[in-house]
Amino acid sequence: MKKIAISLLVLVMLSAVPGSPGNIFSHVPKTIDTHARYLIYLHGRIIETSGRHPTHPRFGVYEYDRILQTFADSGFVVISEARPADTRALEYARKVVAQIDTLLRQGVAPSRITVVGASKGAAIAGFVSALLKNPQVRFVLLAICNKRMANVWASQAGPFYGRVLYIYERSDRIG
Repeated sequence: MKKIAISLLVLVMLSAVPGSPGNIFSHVPKTIDTHARYLIYLHGRIIETSGRHPTHPRFGVYEYDRILQTFADSGFVVISEARPADTRALEYARKVVAQIDTLLRQGVAPSRITVVGASKGAAIAGFVSALLKNPQVRFVLLAICNKRMANVWASQAGPFYGRVLYIYERSDRIG
């Protein structure tokens, strides 16, 4: 999990604009800066079941708040909320699409929006990509890159759109 998190941070930070730290919001902010870079972070399922700072017996502590702060410190305006237990991925993806649509309607360029999902969050991000159908929005999917999920995405939402990056560890038996 740490290798994935480090790889993700490096890749996403490369697309951040150095400068003042961003802010962290649970929803789209009321005031939209069209020149900012927005990052929507979709956490893993363990946050739904065990709270904001859970420990997995194999992967260790999920540092949700530190992840968000690292993105914000890298200059992103971060949008992320701790989803409730048993959130349905496709339904939640529609909520994220609405958030992105709000940013786009307010004048944010699609290339300034990145959706990052880890584990179940990556499943949601895949649905967002397929539903949004915007070739310029960026997506990073972590730890759920397998044929079964690809079939689920395709059958329930359609093909991916946007600039999509899959990342997984070799030791990941699911990915």
